[in-house]
Amino acid sequence: MGGSVRGFNAPKCLIAVLLLSLTVLSGTACGATEGERLDASEPAATEDAPDYSSPDTISADDGPAALGGWWQLETLDTAVRVWVTDYQRGGIKHDPDYEGPENERYDAVYVKVKNVGDEAYTDWITMCVVATNTDGNDFKATDWVQKKPSIGEVTIPPGETRAGWVVLDVGGTLETVMFTADGGFSQYGQWLLR
Repeated sequence: MGGSVRGFNAPKCLIAVLLLSLTVLSGTACGATEGERLDASEPAATEDAPDYSSPDTISADDGPAALGGWWQLETLDTAVRVWVTDYQRGGIKHDPDYEGPENERYDAVYVKVKNVGDEAYTDWITMCVVATNTDGNDFKATDWVQKKPSIGEVTIPPGETRAGWVVLDVGGTLETVMFTADGGFSQYGQWLLR
């Protein structure tokens, strides 16, 4: 990524950062609600649109999805389907230009987002991801350390998909990862990492 970010909207980003500071300890923002979940073991967890009118759809009350499972989330403008398909514990190196502490450990999750709505979905994916360790501490994604292919700011037209790694600055053993659409202000889904 060169010196500038195409499509960067400073006022919108500032508002999102300020609102994100209101995030509660559970990792969800004000008004966030759980989306609908299907596990990878379910036949409908494919690229094909599932039948959500079915009474046997797994509900959010069933807890976190397994890796490979997905959540359908309503955003402020559209709907997205989100998968967390892979998890790498440690072994991610700093960018040579990074000036942060060298003793931190970084984990990464592979996130895939498909726009299943009628409007474009624009978000900064690293602002949507929070992981929780076995002690109940939350850890946010970082843009300072990346694993390629990475996913950051996206605009996804209806029907299209974007995917990449999100790196987390962590402590302890991660247990779950949560994706909350619209930078932490819409519906969320959660995955079990162990």
